[in-house]
Amino acid sequence: YHSLYKDSGNLAIYVGTRLANVNEVLSIIRNEISNIRENGATRDELDRAREHLKGQMVLGLESTRNRMTRLGRSEMTQEEILSVNQLVDRINAVTFEDIKKLAANIFQQDRQILTVIGSIEEKDLVL
Repeated sequence: YHSLYKDSGNLAIYVGTRLANVNEVLSIIRNEISNIRENGATRDELDRAREHLKGQMVLGLESTRNRMTRLGRSEMTQEEILSVNQLVDRINAVTFEDIKKLAANIFQQDRQILTVIGSIEEKDLVL
């Protein structure tokens, strides 16, 4: 999930797993992050992401609360309010190079934070 603010934000990867799988899950996440940082996205991934975003946006239009939240967030963070058609155009305009640049920026090693909740010691984590 992600949270966006005017000049910052966060991207979180949440996983719930058994203790025995923690290190395997961390390895999978690291590999996926490395892959998207180095290679960007595939055509299928980009297409699915676009359709997901557009679908979520359209579903959000069904709720007055969601519409007002979108408008308020747009005003606070972008200082402009875009129509749904403008948002769809911007989603469709995202390129593979855009994704690769963003991933290289977001997934810098010094920006990654790991939080673990459960019965595990730091010494048992493969970091």
